[in-house]
Order: sequence, then C-alpha cells, then structure tokens
Amino acid sequence: MQVEVKTSSRETGVFEAAERARIVEEFSAFYRSFAARLAGWLIWQGASEADAKDVVQETMHKAYRRWRTIDNPEAWARVTASRGYAERLGKVDAMPVEDIAEHVPNTPDGCELAAADAKQDIRLALRQLPQRQRQLLAWSFEGYTPTEIAEQLHITPEAVRSSLHKARKKLDGLLQAWDAGDQ
Repeated sequence: MQVEVKTSSRETGVFEAAERARIVEEFSAFYRSFAARLAGWLIWQGASEADAKDVVQETMHKAYRRWRTIDNPEAWARVTASRGYAERLGKVDAMPVEDIAEHVPNTPDGCELAAADAKQDIRLALRQLPQRQRQLLAWSFEGYTPTEIAEQLHITPEAVRSSLHKARKKLDGLLQAWDAGDQ
C-alpha cells in the first residue's frame, strides 16, 4: 500500500529555498577555503597568476552549477581546473612586447628576497618539465598518493609513480645545476 503525501506549493517553495540556502552556504565555504589554494596549485603547474585566477573562476562557476552532484569537491575542482588550464594552453596567443612590463611581478624587499628567489628557481625548473609531470607533481605537493592521483586522472598508479620519479630526478638535477652556477 502506497501512501501519498500532498504538499502545498508554499511548502515546496519553502523547501526549495532552504535547499538553495544550504547549497549557497556549503559552496561559499568551499570557495573561501579552496579557491586560493587551487590558483596556487595551477601556478605550480606553470600557469601565470592571471591565467590561474581565470581558470579558478571558470572552475568554481562550473562547481556551483553542479554542486549537488559533486562527491569530492577538491578533487573534482583539480581535475576540472587541469583540463581548463590545458585548454587555455592550446589557445595561447603571443603577448605583445609592450605588455610584458605589466606582467612582471614586483621584487620583494629584505629577507623575503631569498625566499622569492628560491620559489622562482623552483617555478623555472618546473617549466623545464613536461606538462604531465608538472601536473602530477602539483597533485603530489597537495598530499595525494600515486593511487589517488591515478584514480582522479584515469591513469595507472605505476605510470604516476614512474612520472613522479622522473620529474623529481630532473627537478633535483636542475636545481643542483643552478645552485652550482650561483656559487
């Protein structure tokens, strides 16, 4: 025997409003806690700050529209942002020379200079790696295991481990060579 429950349009509207408010609250908390980390993660993969911010905004817009269906928002956002960044790389236009000065970051003062130099060295070294290796390193830097990375990117854990090993070895060699050149 089935029991039919009737609800008024007012009750339905109240429920829908409460559900929308819950989604907005959940998504807003996620956005505040994760958007900057996601942008930094893209920058480690080689994105400029402007591209990273654009890709993050596009990713978060998609996340909001699909919020009810996303089980693991951080992993979903990383996969979506990676794809968005890859698409953006495929559409890159050359930057006119006169615009380059606008995109050169200001140099920090004092003791921050050494830390900024170290980060810059790492970013430059990362750019020497193939895109896939940079992507896998970025996932690894965020604490994901090779198995978790493989699951998110639909590749084998062995391929992840092999690529990470090659990337770390090349990165180490580049940084050591640069250090030796600075002496």
